[in-house]
Amino acid sequence: MSKMNWTILSFFLLAVELLAAPAGAFAQTEAGFMVNGVVSNQAEILRLNAAAAIGCFLPFCTPAPPQATHVNAGVSYEGFVAHRLVGFRAAFLSFELPVLGIPNRGTDLSNVSYSTVAVTPGFRFTFFPKASTSPYISFGGGIVHFSGDGPSVTHGGARFGGGFDAKTPLPHLGLRIEVKDLMSARPPVQDTSGGLHNVLFGGGVLFKF
Repeated sequence: MSKMNWTILSFFLLAVELLAAPAGAFAQTEAGFMVNGVVSNQAEILRLNAAAAIGCFLPFCTPAPPQATHVNAGVSYEGFVAHRLVGFRAAFLSFELPVLGIPNRGTDLSNVSYSTVAVTPGFRFTFFPKASTSPYISFGGGIVHFSGDGPSVTHGGARFGGGFDAKTPLPHLGLRIEVKDLMSARPPVQDTSGGLHNVLFGGGVLFKF
């Protein structure tokens, strides 16, 4: 077995061992819900189908469908669970599983929209967990699925971001503010080069168990 395969296997076994540890070994599990605004980088290069460029006048020619060059701002809804793996005095590491949806994002073409679902498990580092406000950074990767006015497709995706968790007078309830970037290939309603960056910013609530 190659060194890379041994590294992946070791990491997997460590993750399984930590997740299977008794609940008392680590501090807590969290679950929550967030609402975010979404803005995206716009297409840089439009690839024109040759038939569309000449008007497709030949009888055997099928014109290419129109392609959107602009994606409107939208709203996302996200649910997540997280389990603390390792805790220290000044920081702790959690494994998290967010599931995010962005429904009905419009484009510069009338009646052309699409929806996004992203599942990107990953890790979160939280600093100063005993403070009233705790900053964190988060990253992960998984799948991003597009559907709507175009073929349904699934691409790989990645995310990176950070934010703050704030305590409330209720011991099991917290608040979260976050900014992150969800990166993937572009949706099928855009026949363009380059990737899609969805910048999400918003907040929500989390429950600690």
